[in-house]
Amino acid sequence: MAWLLLSFNGLYPFTSDGSKEAKDAADQAAGEPRHNITILAVGDVNLGRNCGQSIIEEGPQYPFAHLRDWIESYDLAFCNLESTISDQGGETVKPDNRLIFTAPPGAETALTIGGWDFVATANNHCYDYGLSALKETIHRLNAAHIACNGTALESDGLYKPTYLYACGYCMAFFAVTDIMNGPVKGTQLENHLNWADRDALLPNLQEARKKADFIILSYHGGVEYTPIPTHETVDFLHWAVDNGVDIVIGHHPHFFQGVEWYNNRLIVYSLGNFTFYQKGWMYWTDYGLAAGITLGDDGIVGLEFIPIRANYQAQVIEDAALKEKILNRLIKLSGNDPAIIKRPSPGPAPF
Repeated sequence: MAWLLLSFNGLYPFTSDGSKEAKDAADQAAGEPRHNITILAVGDVNLGRNCGQSIIEEGPQYPFAHLRDWIESYDLAFCNLESTISDQGGETVKPDNRLIFTAPPGAETALTIGGWDFVATANNHCYDYGLSALKETIHRLNAAHIACNGTALESDGLYKPTYLYACGYCMAFFAVTDIMNGPVKGTQLENHLNWADRDALLPNLQEARKKADFIILSYHGGVEYTPIPTHETVDFLHWAVDNGVDIVIGHHPHFFQGVEWYNNRLIVYSLGNFTFYQKGWMYWTDYGLAAGITLGDDGIVGLEFIPIRANYQAQVIEDAALKEKILNRLIKLSGNDPAIIKRPSPGPAPF
């Protein structure tokens, strides 16, 4: 499936299908003068539950309008969309199970108002309301011109990259999950979800490496409420980098975790919560990180982390002492090297 090739904030998103529209977009992007591209990445965004009710009652500007100028100061903005967007007659959470939730219609407009350009839909809540809600989410994001990856309308769309063109660069975006709230293998979900499957992912990474300047992988996995990534997560993400991924954006633990430069590539193991408010469930569920990443001809040429107060309306933290506390924790989780959370990659990327 190809995206309608509209110039949307300088972004030309589509999946690779060999269509004339895809070729035209690539040609148009290739003609743009190159300059460094800035990407904003945040962690978990849940537009269901109470946030969903506020979208219904107060309108789609509710979750992100106050952050729009900040979000749009970056060339591209990413979040992990950890709720489907589906019409359940006003229901945004199961009355008997708060672990099953959905965003209401209009949440796609909220994302547009906020300035989000691309989202991951591969996570353990993508199937909360079944296959119809999973597909409805994709349709709504497509209609809102928000690029998405991680789930597919049909099996032939699985593991295919979404190509993003901006600032003269081509980026291939993949999203996978290593965790689900029920079985995947042998169910209909297997035909609609990008599982963290090396065999399925590898040929598509290899093909994307031939076409893209950068490959970005959104990874949903690990163990909730832990500050350290699992050995399985580290092993999988090292494998992904070894096979062409330039940037990994991790999420699921609801805690932020450390940063690693591996073979001159950036792995952010978890950015924690953003618009996923857990009401002080644990101290660190109330705080997350945003990553500001700058890409250029020499690879990753800039990196900063911005402390976030997670809430239904997330806030960029301004308090100096709290910012220092959060960034010091990130440094500790990243091997006690203060340079690791802001330095550019140690050498040019071998594109």
